[in-house]
Amino acid sequence: MKITKTSLVLGATIAISLLYYLVGNPSFYERYLGSFTEGGTFGFLAPSLYQFAVTLILFFFLPYLLIKNFFHEKPTAYGWQTGDRRAGWLVLTWGIPLVLLMAWFASGQAEFRDQYPLFISRLSDFPLKGQNITVFILYEFTYIFYYIGWEFFFRGFALFGLKDSMGITGALIFQAVISTLLHVSKPMPELAMALPGGIIFGLVALRCRSLRSVIIAHWLLGCSVDLFILLR
Repeated sequence: MKITKTSLVLGATIAISLLYYLVGNPSFYERYLGSFTEGGTFGFLAPSLYQFAVTLILFFFLPYLLIKNFFHEKPTAYGWQTGDRRAGWLVLTWGIPLVLLMAWFASGQAEFRDQYPLFISRLSDFPLKGQNITVFILYEFTYIFYYIGWEFFFRGFALFGLKDSMGITGALIFQAVISTLLHVSKPMPELAMALPGGIIFGLVALRCRSLRSVIIAHWLLGCSVDLFILLR
């Protein structure tokens, strides 16, 4: 029986997502690898940085290899390109104020303050002053690798890989549902917004023919939530 591209994309999306669920979270690091960084000055960052690295490996590099070596296609066909620059900048012009407003609202909710920044549960306090400012900036810079992996996998590999065979609606819903399931441990408002957010990000990626705008917007949302919580 010939394995179709659709079957490979569907199977890979589900399998990689399951693998990520099992080994890509900070609790996995703390349980099995935490002894390597325990007691270090910045050991509290290690579980989060581990999650960023695993996300990049599983959600970016693995699909990238599948696209190049099994599908024999270019990553540009999956949104890994500049695309429609005008549409992209228009999305960011309108989207950035909305993202900042959402982040400010989220930062006032106890559920978000208990979980973000991702390293906050391992500290009693993290005042934004002195050395902490530099640490925070570097941490947020590495955060973008998490969003590159996340968006390339769901809005790139899954969405662009399935839209021709499943139709745009089917591909949009599929990738949004899978990404939503990986939000089960997140604050309830974030979980509730994951499905519509995944569809909106997917529509933006399709319109712009690029992942750039959704990566920037998603990263900015995460960084802003962290910053606003610490400032408050």
